[in-house]
Amino acid sequence: MRLPDLLRTEELRQWASDVQQRYENDFTALAGSIELGITATGSVQGDARGLTASVSQIATAAAGTGVVLPGQPQVAAPITVINSGANAVLLYPPLGGKINALAVNAAYSLPAGSIAIATYVSPTQLFVGKLT
Repeated sequence: MRLPDLLRTEELRQWASDVQQRYENDFTALAGSIELGITATGSVQGDARGLTASVSQIATAAAGTGVVLPGQPQVAAPITVINSGANAVLLYPPLGGKINALAVNAAYSLPAGSIAIATYVSPTQLFVGKLT
């Protein structure tokens, strides 16, 4: 499956179902939980939409809105954020956290049509890479 296909909600559901069937009992360890159709909200870390799944698909993103990455599930556990919205989304770390070399609590901008993989390397430090 091509990356642009995963940006559409129905294709993402099919991909998730295929992965679940393939890995059956290991699915929780592999992907944890999946949340589709999220709307990014707020304009600062304090009022941005909190994410709770290890794979989150943002379907609607008005300009300047964002989401807060989930608190540390465990070091090295990846968190995937798919931006299917029409605008860039601001990805915030949990309160007191830091993404890449940005300042503490500063947002990382995820362009529309992109996928971010965030990984905790310590309780307060995330590294985020982007796929386009």
